Amino acid sequence: RFLMFTDRLEGERDENNTSQQTIPIDSDQMDNKQKHYSVAALFKYRSLRPLILISMFAWFTSSFTYYGFIFQLPGLSDDPNAIYLNGVILGFAEALGVISGGYCVNRFGRKKIFSGSFIISGVSCLFFLISDDPTFSLIVIAIGKCFISMAFGIAYIYTAEVFPTVIRGTATGVSSLSARIGGLLAPMLIVLAFEMNFNPVIFFSLTSLVAGFLTMKLPETKGKKLCDEIEEERSKMDSAGIELGSQDASMRSEQSEF
Repeated sequence: RFLMFTDRLEGERDENNTSQQTIPIDSDQMDNKQKHYSVAALFKYRSLRPLILISMFAWFTSSFTYYGFIFQLPGLSDDPNAIYLNGVILGFAEALGVISGGYCVNRFGRKKIFSGSFIISGVSCLFFLISDDPTFSLIVIAIGKCFISMAFGIAYIYTAEVFPTVIRGTATGVSSLSARIGGLLAPMLIVLAFEMNFNPVIFFSLTSLVAGFLTMKLPETKGKKLCDEIEEERSKMDSAGIELGSQDASMRSEQSEF
């Protein structure tokens, strides 16, 4: 699909000398010369700007909180040998979150599960903050690890469906970059918390809750036709009564003067 919309499908066919599977695409879209968009296009168009900003923060939070739970593992018990059992429990929780996430997004939709997994993970962190019982702390951390793993897995699917085909790979790459930054900051926060004597879980909770409410703004993609061009995404925003980019606004103002 991406090769068709970037005029590279014919080149691939000639190089490999193999026939490609026919992709059902509108003929009027194939006749148009396709543009190549850079990273700047994600922030240039107002229809894409909120999507990429929310996606970047969601990916950042997924990695930030995920690795935060992992580095918080040694502090769950005073027994040095308990770290192995706790690690196995959190591993099962992660596997449960990833497996159940694939079923839930197909049954209940992307947005509800994606947003809800962040919120539940954030709430579990709040319970961890007020807990003094090691067993209860392990339970709420396992719940949080389960749902943040679910969110991390859904992010790959949801991000690819939200953005148009011509810039889908770029958007996923930029979002993934944000996740790597979150993974770098998580252990640094743990060390800083140890030096300054504060609980880092409060930051994992806040970022998860904020990500949960922000992802509510994303469109639902379950059962919807995916956009291939940025213009399709902009037309959706226009039909919803949302103002587009400054270039579109200036063009409309010039037309209104005539």
